[in-house]
Amino acid sequence: MPKFSIIVPAYKAESTLKRCVESVISQSYNDWELILVDDGSTDTTPSICDEYASKDNRIIALHKENGGVSSARNFGIEKASGDWITFLDADDEIESSFLSYFVEGSANDDFQLSFYSDYISVYNGEKRVNYVGKGEFFPKNRINLFLEKYIDSPILKAVHSNFFLTKIIKEKSIRFDSKIRAGEDHVFVLDYLLYVDAAKVIRGNGYIYYLPYSYSLKYGSKLDELKYKSDLMEARVDAIALKHGIDLSDAKKTKWSHSLSNIDIIDLYDKAIFAQFLELYKTKCATDYRKDFKCNREARAASMLIQLSKSGIDVYKKQFENLKKLLFDNISERMYDSSAFPKTTRMLLYVASFRNSFLLKLFLYVFK
Repeated sequence: MPKFSIIVPAYKAESTLKRCVESVISQSYNDWELILVDDGSTDTTPSICDEYASKDNRIIALHKENGGVSSARNFGIEKASGDWITFLDADDEIESSFLSYFVEGSANDDFQLSFYSDYISVYNGEKRVNYVGKGEFFPKNRINLFLEKYIDSPILKAVHSNFFLTKIIKEKSIRFDSKIRAGEDHVFVLDYLLYVDAAKVIRGNGYIYYLPYSYSLKYGSKLDELKYKSDLMEARVDAIALKHGIDLSDAKKTKWSHSLSNIDIIDLYDKAIFAQFLELYKTKCATDYRKDFKCNREARAASMLIQLSKSGIDVYKKQFENLKKLLFDNISERMYDSSAFPKTTRMLLYVASFRNSFLLKLFLYVFK
């Protein structure tokens, strides 16, 4: 029977860490180690880690200087002794059946990567089950089908709800890239996929992912960061395609599009950056920018203003006013085709075209 290493990076996680740890302790399958990596927290996170480690010898508390989630996970990997590694965020939790589902679902199949057919997400208190794919085994002679089907799936753009062989991670020196602030797990998974010859989707769920409302408000990336990450992903997709003799050109376009959609929206109103952005979009994505809801500057600005107005958080007021002014000063119908956008986005852009602050705020107030 396998042993699992569950790695939890924790930075100022005092409000959620106990919930996270208790969910691991509640596992019906008992052969696991929980590696808590305190990443230089200045709240009570370190003492919470130490308290649990003193009570349960399966829990290991590690402490390090603050270096970010990638360095924290890498530190945990070095200490892992289980057969399989899985990652859990300090603000998430797992149901008691999380590990037992894997043991029961793996049967006698030989594979190097696995994830569940569903996962649970919680957003603003609402819980929903997200379908990933049907339970299915992909042996070596069917791994191409797995890659073609899942290489762009959201489940493989993150590490939660995934199981990785510790032996591969350590022997191939697969680690998280500390230079990447957002999306580092996506590159990690692509690195790992280079060594996957068989995979399995196990029927079931058990990971509870708490979606942060303010993620896109906090973690907009610089263009240089996005290009660095996307270049890495493109190289890995090329290597995977070459190894298996398959065409993953569409996957590369999707990954570039996904990365570019995470640019700091304020930066897109810098003319030089915007010009570079459009050139990258043209050469790497090769789709219609004017209709692209995720990457189009005006659509992104509209979506962000809606998020900012709904957040109710004072820290975002300055960001709201700044973005509103930038949109008013630069809005141009030549840059977008609103017929391809969601209704709320179309309406907001129409209101914004009057460049009247009162009308925009009235629209957002009614929309809320």
